[in-house]
Amino acid sequence: MKPALDEALAAERALSHALRAVGEHHRDDHDIFHMTRTLAAWSERNAERLERCGAEAGVPPEVVFNDGPLALVLDLRDVHLVATRASVAWTVLGQGAQAVRDAELLDTVTASHPETIRAMRWALQRLKEATPQLIAGER
Repeated sequence: MKPALDEALAAERALSHALRAVGEHHRDDHDIFHMTRTLAAWSERNAERLERCGAEAGVPPEVVFNDGPLALVLDLRDVHLVATRASVAWTVLGQGAQAVRDAELLDTVTASHPETIRAMRWALQRLKEATPQLIAGER
């Protein structure tokens, strides 16, 4: 169970880090800036919950920003991928918690996973909104 805990923690930390970095990178877009801060705070809270369950993880990877006209779309894609990784980690952890009948860990998964799914859905929705605007603007 420890490797699954550590993976979930690493994924949540990476998500929080990516959200904050993308928010700063696109600071002029107030929706992006404020929503990434909110979602990052949720992710940080999820990481704290995992640490209370005994998870340990290293330093999150560095965020590499995209430049040019596709920057926002590509940055949102990257956030979505990081959030998807975290969601899969929560799914694995939840299945493991059920298998070993760890009620406390299952409560943590139940409380935290929906927030990660929310971040994943938000990034995908914003990507869907930004893409047509970008393409229409190129004409």
